[in-house]
Amino acid sequence: SNADAMFAAFKRSHVPYLLPYATLPEGGSQWTSQAAIFCLMQTCMPSSVVMIPYVVGSNGAHREYNRGLHMGEIYNVIADNYHDEEASFFPCHREDTEMVLKLPQFHGLIGPFETGQELNDHIPPTEFETCAPMKNRFDTWATKVIHDLKAYEA
Repeated sequence: SNADAMFAAFKRSHVPYLLPYATLPEGGSQWTSQAAIFCLMQTCMPSSVVMIPYVVGSNGAHREYNRGLHMGEIYNVIADNYHDEEASFFPCHREDTEMVLKLPQFHGLIGPFETGQELNDHIPPTEFETCAPMKNRFDTWATKVIHDLKAYEA
């Protein structure tokens, strides 16, 4: 893969369709959360990927953690966290329940850009109607976080 969640950046308007991160099974691969985010990107914003060239990063203080891409685990995490039967929302799955997960599609090298607005002008708009269940999930989560914070502060 030439994509890593370490370099992912999202428009503020896209965040409610991506958070909260998927809940992973105890001891599961932490790479699964990245695969789940890529699933949502593939489903909710398939044409919104821009590659910024010549960016390199390294984490010298990297700790040990569970790694690996285990398709069965990824399938279950996506189904458990994102599938909404009532809304007929099944990201990264076909009708035959086979998982279809691809890296976000990159549509050519563009740039450089002088401003963030100039970069935004080159990212096609996203239609979020299909992904309304993700926005509802975010709203429920955000309400709970605020409620818990108020209870903690009281």
